[in-house]
Order: sequence, then structure tokens, then C-alpha cells
Amino acid sequence: MEFTKYDSLEAFGADTLDILLENEVQNNLPISFIRNERGFDTSDWLLTTIKDGAGSIVLTAVCTPPYNLVMYETKNKPNNEAISYTPHDVSLEVERRPLCI
Repeated sequence: MEFTKYDSLEAFGADTLDILLENEVQNNLPISFIRNERGFDTSDWLLTTIKDGAGSIVLTAVCTPPYNLVMYETKNKPNNEAISYTPHDVSLEVERRPLCI
């Protein structure tokens, strides 16, 4: 598994937009983040992917604080390895808070 944290929407969108568009209705939120038509400041957004050993994206995750993390498993194919993957060389600051339902 390979964890990638993106520093720009452009790079994140280049890698993920086609994958997200395969299920456009389901992924409308992360797609709207990539398009950023409202011009939001994205400096504190978390834009990440996890790739399998072949280099294919198996998980896309986006967090736009103060909101919750949004994840998509490519083609809705469950991937427990990607979900439970913890990169040892990446430091992420995460604020834990209750999930609003």
C-alpha cells in the first residue's frame, strides 16, 4: 500500500477525478471539492489516496475541517487493507470529535 497526501487540488484532481466520476452521484461531494467553484481556501484540507501494490488507487479520502472525513473505495469494492492501513512515515493531525448523524 502507498499513502499519498496531496498539497494541491490540481494534483489530487488529476489523480482521482476520473475514478470519482465513475460513480458521480455517490461522489458528488469530493467532486465538488476538486472543482472548488466557490474558491474556498484549501490550505487545511486533507486530500489523500491509498494505492495498491500495482499503483492503482483503491481508496480516496477528503476532509474539509471542521467536517468529517469522506472516503470512497474505488468501484465500491471493499478493501479492508486500505481502510486499516496506517502509514508509519506520515504524520497527520486529527481532531477526534463525535460523528453527527
